[in-house]
Amino acid sequence: VKTDSKTGKNVIQYKHENENLNFIIRPSRMTKDGAFQDLDKTYNQLMQLFNLDSANRSTYTLGIKRKKSSKKKISYFIEPLDEELIYEMNSNLPDTSTSEDYIENLAKRKIYRRDMKRPDQDEKFEEEAQEYVIPNAFQQHKRNIAFSSALSRQKLLLASDYNIPTTQHLKAFITTLNTNDVKGKIYTGFFILNVALGCKMQNLLSLLQESKNGPFQLQNGVISVGLDSSLFAGNYSSLLSKSVDSLKFSLPSIMEALIVMMKKTIFSKNFDIDTFLDAYKEYIKKSVEAFPKRIIIKTKQVNRYLAQYMQENGDDILTGKLATASYTQNDTAKLAYTSSRSYASEHSKLIKNWWDALGLSEVTCSILDITPISSGYISNISSEEVSGTSQAVDIDKANAFFEVLRKNIYNYKGDKDLYFNLVSTYTRYAMSILASTRPFIDSANFTSYNEEIGIWMISEKSQDIASGTRLTPLCDTINVLIKEYKKLLEEKGLKNNFYLISKHKPILFSSYEAHKFLHDTQSLEDTEVLEEYIKNVPLNSGRHLFVRKAIDNLVNVHHISTCLGHYAAGEEQFGIYSTLNVEYYNNTIKTLTAKIAQEYGIKEL
Repeated sequence: VKTDSKTGKNVIQYKHENENLNFIIRPSRMTKDGAFQDLDKTYNQLMQLFNLDSANRSTYTLGIKRKKSSKKKISYFIEPLDEELIYEMNSNLPDTSTSEDYIENLAKRKIYRRDMKRPDQDEKFEEEAQEYVIPNAFQQHKRNIAFSSALSRQKLLLASDYNIPTTQHLKAFITTLNTNDVKGKIYTGFFILNVALGCKMQNLLSLLQESKNGPFQLQNGVISVGLDSSLFAGNYSSLLSKSVDSLKFSLPSIMEALIVMMKKTIFSKNFDIDTFLDAYKEYIKKSVEAFPKRIIIKTKQVNRYLAQYMQENGDDILTGKLATASYTQNDTAKLAYTSSRSYASEHSKLIKNWWDALGLSEVTCSILDITPISSGYISNISSEEVSGTSQAVDIDKANAFFEVLRKNIYNYKGDKDLYFNLVSTYTRYAMSILASTRPFIDSANFTSYNEEIGIWMISEKSQDIASGTRLTPLCDTINVLIKEYKKLLEEKGLKNNFYLISKHKPILFSSYEAHKFLHDTQSLEDTEVLEEYIKNVPLNSGRHLFVRKAIDNLVNVHHISTCLGHYAAGEEQFGIYSTLNVEYYNNTIKTLTAKIAQEYGIKEL
């Protein structure tokens, strides 16, 4: 998908070298002008495109349902496609501009046409393509339905996904596990730790074997989790806040005792990993068969049980995903912006609550052959260190930047072009922090902006598709700044975007042009402060900052995703099936961003 240079709308580019095809499709869904007037025509044209190999295909007339089908056979004849629908495209797609965009694009799954496999391709391509080859259109339709259903259940962790037992059902199952002999105790202990930590089996084994290469390390009842550095962009500037590469959380004392016991077992001379895992899986399988109620336990998916509990009871799900080192590829785009205190106290409380909800202390005491005791106290260690992304702007640098800008704005009110450029820079960077914008040129376009209630809607990546839209509540500070900036635009005959005046002509705002303007303007005070900030602080730094502050203030993860525009198919926050409480979401985000504005020195002009 890319933006059409002629119309400014989003279109789908299709390339196929073997068929010598290279063109663009203008989709009918969610387009802004006359989308449904020519729907029949557009539909049939698209069918011609995607069924070139169907000799005697059928067409259906869209519209009112009748008793008799309007199905009719047509001969194999491909009509020429209208130029307004498809035309040749020679330009290449732009490279990914930021590491965050790269991660978001990486989370998308590849899709191949049935006829895409070519004999001149190497074996790797053929194997990869074969995985996605669908034999016919009907099977494609069936797979689409199955995929959509499975994705919705898994991604939303719905109660109807019976692969995840309820807490009470799981608790009852655990009480039936064998703790009367040595092997039963070992297998039960391993299952309990896998469930309680919400991690993958291999990561749990690395913890029990004290492997230095694994993500988990235990010391004095505190788990240290090594974070995957590939999730986060590197910190290349002193103007961005520092972060550490690990996360910590406390365990219940009885859970720590179980880990110590299991470590002694793992380090025994006769222990073999493969033999252990095979016997463990067989033990769980027989335990499921012996359980009086129907329950599904898949040993490779046990980590999902804590994920569902976090969904229902956790306040900080994003930190929880980092703390378990267990997340899907589709989670990486969200986690790339995540940072929290290096000691995750909320996750410590969540682990204890999960442990108690399953009644694991009693079962663990049976494994350890000790008198039943409680789960133990979880200490609340305070920490100023931050784990995760380091792309959030430093608070002192931000305060200095906005203060210097305000001083220059007040000093140069008489110079209209210079004043306009300074206000434009101030408002755009304030918007970066208070509206979580991306660095694209059109990421601050406020065509869909309601100044009365302070709501801004934008689709930075896909202007015409519903799933690309995000709803951004604006606190009073940024709302006033945008209203005042719109007045300046009207004076210069401009609309709905950010501009700079260069040689008496307007150009679209970008960090490059802003830095150039400041560098070329010698009369400004403390210009080195402004140049350093714009050169080293990306315009999407506010997205990283927003997630950090949202986690600190225990903002609901769905509200965070809605504000950033991060959600998967089936969990969009718009439409008639949405469960988003817009009023509550609006108030929550406005309250949070108002605090950020005060803390980072952003004021009305």
